[in-house]
Amino acid sequence: MGGDAWVVACTGACDKPLASGSYRISGSGIRDSDPFTIEAKPQARVTVHANTKSTWLHVAGLALIGLGAVTFCVGGIITTLMEIGKISGTIDQGLLTAGIAMMVAGGVTVIPGVVFTAMTPSSTATVTF
Repeated sequence: MGGDAWVVACTGACDKPLASGSYRISGSGIRDSDPFTIEAKPQARVTVHANTKSTWLHVAGLALIGLGAVTFCVGGIITTLMEIGKISGTIDQGLLTAGIAMMVAGGVTVIPGVVFTAMTPSSTATVTF
């Protein structure tokens, strides 16, 4: 039931009495659902349908966003330093090219990360009485 700590009420398909209260769908390899409430009358039957989403795809998306952002920032720093070097007449064209390439690679890496993260919202549960 709800609160800070969740307790396993049922695993897999089950047909056992549950108290009215707050529940969520959770499990290995899936994203937790948002909490939902069951307020059934005594002896009433309740059906919960779960639409689960992948945990690994969400984590992969977050990792790609982080990696892409760091790569973009490092490339931006290198590019900025090389552009500053142009003013003083000391520039390493190879480093400037590497900085620009890192910015492009970082930006391109963030895109699938955002897509993966957006594709994996929380799992959902539908309760029917």
